[in-house]
Parts: sequence; structure tokens; C-alpha cells
Amino acid sequence: MFIQVGAFSSRFNADRLQQRLQRKLSQPIRIQQAENQATVMFRVQVGPIASVEQADNLSLQLADLGIDDLRIVIE
Repeated sequence: MFIQVGAFSSRFNADRLQQRLQRKLSQPIRIQQAENQATVMFRVQVGPIASVEQADNLSLQLADLGIDDLRIVIE
């Protein structure tokens, strides 16, 4: 399970968010590249996350950082 915290058409913007979060969180942050109808998107995701409780706590930490538009990604 991952928490997606942003999706960008610019790799630069995805990298900036990743770097900002790495300074604040103890969780790994990854960037997943995805193509959607000839458009490349860079999705910034926190995790993997082992439990729902951990995801809830992480969501609160992200909200404190001003990130409240989250999506749960299950792989």
C-alpha cells in the first residue's frame, strides 16, 4: 500500500516534492512514471505502508505539511 501525494506532468516538480517530503518523513518516497494517452505523469508516492494504522498516522503527518489531497494505492 502507498499514499499518493501528487501527480505532475513535470519530473522537476515531482522531484521537488519528493525531496521536501524526504526531509520531513521517515518513510521512503518514490516517483512512479505512468503514461496516460500520450501524456507522461510522475506520481509521487509514500511507502510501502504495512498497515491501515500506519497509513492513518502518515496521513495526519502529511496534513500537517499541507498535503491533504491523498490517494491510497494498493499494489
